[in-house]
Amino acid sequence: MKVLRTTLMRFAATLAIGAAAHLPQMGISHAAGPRPLKAGDFFQMSTAAVMVPTATSPVPTIAGEHFARALIMGSLQTASFNTARIPGYGALQAQVGITDNSDAGTTAPLIITGDGKVLYSHVFTYGQVAVRIVVPFGKAQAITIANGLAGSQNLLLANPVLLPSGASTPPTAPGASSGKASLQFFSATATAGGQQTALITAAKNALVAIVIDYPDGTQVIVPSKRAGPDGHYAYTWTVPDGIHGLVHITVDAAGAVTQGTFTVR
Repeated sequence: MKVLRTTLMRFAATLAIGAAAHLPQMGISHAAGPRPLKAGDFFQMSTAAVMVPTATSPVPTIAGEHFARALIMGSLQTASFNTARIPGYGALQAQVGITDNSDAGTTAPLIITGDGKVLYSHVFTYGQVAVRIVVPFGKAQAITIANGLAGSQNLLLANPVLLPSGASTPPTAPGASSGKASLQFFSATATAGGQQTALITAAKNALVAIVIDYPDGTQVIVPSKRAGPDGHYAYTWTVPDGIHGLVHITVDAAGAVTQGTFTVR
């Protein structure tokens, strides 16, 4: 692990080279809502860093889960974009994991830097379910996404979107309950156009925020409400028509974060 950490630090340091040439000045602005990250947003992409689907390449799966669109990062591949050319956005959100067509047992580090400084770094393992990440940019302009390890593994950043500057974004979900929050669903499956209920247990009177991520990349941020004196809170909503696949729910209850999924058939 010491060798891996040293390798990652050296790799991250090289991502700043040449970034200064892509840093025009920008003023403060705020976008109206989330926006998909597109291939045309990048000023640099390595050969094996590709936005899919394309005419010849479908979107790979992560632990059997399908996604509408994604950025594939092959080993030691990078892709960079400039926030000054996409004004009004202050964070990147995606669901991340190693593709099922990679070699079993492999790992891959995702490194995201801003102006050469590490904003996010995490090592993903083959076979694990996709993890939702939210990476704020701060004042950085040149943002580089990298798969920092050589090998036969591909990282997938599924349904990548840019979030507006100043938007309230829940912390990156760890994929398990944290603190005093838990999440269950009325049913493990739902139908498009039908209803689903999230059953949340948190600290008493905790302020509860819910983010719903649909498999087509659509995101819904539910207005925050407080749990009852017993810590219970139930949220019922209608699943949009035309939705099929795995839906990710992130709950932030006064800083205690938990995540769950259900399937729309």
